[in-house]
Amino acid sequence: MRMTRYHKAALPTGRSQSGVGLMEVLVAVVLLAVGVLGFSVLQVRAVGATSESMNRTQAMNIIRDMGERIRENAQSYTAYTTQLKASIAQAGNTPPSKQCQGTGTGTVANACTATERAQYDAYQLKLSASQTGNAVGLVDCPGLQAGMRRMCAIIAWNKTTPTLGADGTKDCLSAAGQYYPAASCLMMESL
Repeated sequence: MRMTRYHKAALPTGRSQSGVGLMEVLVAVVLLAVGVLGFSVLQVRAVGATSESMNRTQAMNIIRDMGERIRENAQSYTAYTTQLKASIAQAGNTPPSKQCQGTGTGTVANACTATERAQYDAYQLKLSASQTGNAVGLVDCPGLQAGMRRMCAIIAWNKTTPTLGADGTKDCLSAAGQYYPAASCLMMESL
């Protein structure tokens, strides 16, 4: 039997395995980077959802307050309509001539008539809305039968206006009362 002698240089020395550990580390780093990137995207979406939720909550509180004030002083809905529709067309919010602290002619020093109260309420609502980055408006409710009259309060934020119309990039609702997909707004029947 013949024995073959191998020279030391001919034997495998493990050099074919060099770099495999480095490749494993690189794959692990890539997987970790993908995981961190995915988490970052989720975090950004969560922050966006939180911001939208805060906008909606503020808007709901303001529009609810608006509806309560209008129902409380229903005989002056024309004054509310005039003041709140004007807020869409005008820039700014001019304070009313009288700062109301009560209604009627009671013992309160700054008691107001129903119309003065409506002007003061509209000013307060517009001020509250503008301080939170919102805009308010009062429109004839869409989709009513002829002869019916209902007023709807609209509050909008971001780039949406509190209006009904055909421009889906800025109007809150269509004339038929359907929300536009990109709209950031709420509508509530107020009177």
